[in-house]
Amino acid sequence: MDQKKHNSAAIKRAEHLMAIQEHWFWCDRLRAQTMALQKDIPQIIAEAKGNPLSFAYSGFVTNYFMWLGMLFVVCQAVKQNNYVLPQPLQDEITTHFENLKDFRDSIFHVRPKFRSREFLKLANRSGFLASMNQIHFGLGDWFKKELEKIIVEGGGDSRTAVFISTLSRAEPLDPERLRNEAADLGE
Repeated sequence: MDQKKHNSAAIKRAEHLMAIQEHWFWCDRLRAQTMALQKDIPQIIAEAKGNPLSFAYSGFVTNYFMWLGMLFVVCQAVKQNNYVLPQPLQDEITTHFENLKDFRDSIFHVRPKFRSREFLKLANRSGFLASMNQIHFGLGDWFKKELEKIIVEGGGDSRTAVFISTLSRAEPLDPERLRNEAADLGE
């Protein structure tokens, strides 16, 4: 394959990955907002004793559910497009795929009964948040490595590299920075 066709294929592959990665960026914002609202949990619990709907109305729960629902969308797109993820990331996603789907469905589809408490029990289960963070940050690392691989496989062609870096993110994706921010929030 000549270099021009190879660059074109690399750009198409990069565009496809970045279309999925774009949803990961939105997911990342929702996660950051969720973690910033963790301080509200004691107030949410206190209010819920008198008003069960206050769970659904809280900013923390709304962002938490939306983050997990968006995380499902990213996982589903990766799965549907047969991308190969490293272990143990793939196993972690497989383990939690249906739970994440339930969060997505609860956010974007009206359910026949009130389920916020049921979902909060799942979300509060020991190790659940750690697993969600492993999936979240694992996908962030994977996107970065895959896009870097496309640049390298493209022979480091500057047009391909510029195209990918321009579209992938205005600020560089730094999973280590994201982990440090999570640690600062007390996770």
